[in-house]
Amino acid sequence: MIHIGEALIKVLSPSIINYAILDNYDRALHAHIHPRYDSEPEETRHRNAYIYATRNTPPIPFDYDRDLELIQSIREELPSLTQILK
Repeated sequence: MIHIGEALIKVLSPSIINYAILDNYDRALHAHIHPRYDSEPEETRHRNAYIYATRNTPPIPFDYDRDLELIQSIREELPSLTQILK
């Protein structure tokens, strides 16, 4: 998760990264990584990113064609970050 967060910092230039590790009904852990920005409304900027779900903020569905450049940019950052721990 740290490597992905660092890649997001390099690619997206967020203010901070929020990490959340949650359990699931089947007792499996899963993680969420949320880049956060100073441009977010003051009342939500320092709260859990899930606040947007309660504000009727429409979700942005995944679109492979639209998001391909972003995916590739993040993918390119990961190898250099994972080498740091080796």
